[in-house]
Amino acid sequence: KDPHVNPAWHTRTEVYLVPLSPRTAAEAEPRSITVGTQGACASPVLSPDGSRAAWLEMREDGYEADRLRVMIYEIESGQRWDATPSWDRSPSAIVWAPNGKKVFLQAEDQGHVKVFELDVPQPDSEGLNLTTAKEPKPLTSEHSVAHIEALADDRLLVTWSSLTTPNQVSVLEHASADKTSPPALRPLATLTKSLRESKTLCEGEEFWFAGDGGEQIHGWILFPPEAQQLRAAGGGGKGKKWPLAFLCHGGPQSAWNDSWSTRCESPSRLYSVARFLTRNSCVQGTPTLGQGTAISSSPSTGAAVPDLDKTFATRSRTIGVALRSGYVSCSTHLCDLGN
Repeated sequence: KDPHVNPAWHTRTEVYLVPLSPRTAAEAEPRSITVGTQGACASPVLSPDGSRAAWLEMREDGYEADRLRVMIYEIESGQRWDATPSWDRSPSAIVWAPNGKKVFLQAEDQGHVKVFELDVPQPDSEGLNLTTAKEPKPLTSEHSVAHIEALADDRLLVTWSSLTTPNQVSVLEHASADKTSPPALRPLATLTKSLRESKTLCEGEEFWFAGDGGEQIHGWILFPPEAQQLRAAGGGGKGKKWPLAFLCHGGPQSAWNDSWSTRCESPSRLYSVARFLTRNSCVQGTPTLGQGTAISSSPSTGAAVPDLDKTFATRSRTIGVALRSGYVSCSTHLCDLGN
């Protein structure tokens, strides 16, 4: 935290450099490398050769839902630049590649937590032209990554999970030497395979709907075991009825993602196994949808509740499409199903 401002009114944090072998007492003093007007900062990391620093930074002080930008600092020249000036996602972790020319990011995106790759070229003497900055490139497209470590410039050790799978350790790499195919996850170890094979868990099905302001909002549908069997067999579900568990997350700076949890996502699986058709809907402000839908955390904005009304009002059409064959008859009443 910035020691010069009241923490009750400011979210500002500073990033400091401290030499490991200072030659003088003055040199031993921590040196701030942030501009001093920014908001919250996180995940500062040094490049492998120690010539560059990177961190995640919110631009606006006091705004806790601001987008986290990737900031690069050239230690020798003192140049500081935003490596993601136009990217509409907010990463939560940053890792340098061994060559120091790119970084790997972990960020929520459309119901998943993905790994992204971002080139960070060395600036010239006149500084970088930000109009040429590249956007991060996704390396994964499914599930949710919880941790990444760089084994090589094109090889990562990752921990990931899904709605049906607790944390797994895998290597993310290209399947072919010519790198023509996209990177794929190669499992290294699992402690739960036999246990999961004996259970009936739903992988979930994604859906989108128009929110209160017309923005596309993301959600998940989880089917109870009997409904899954009917869908797999291609048979009709005529005459079958399942109660609907309609789950809403808090925040709004949180999300329903394809991830394993004993906290937020666990009710989805529990209700599904207990023969509920479970529907999880995001709202505006969810980071997985990008900064374009960001709203204030103040309830006075009134944007989140209309989004939930929208998804619930259109549930029959969306669920009917999701079933493909047959139909689902859902209760028209909402109730508190427990926490």
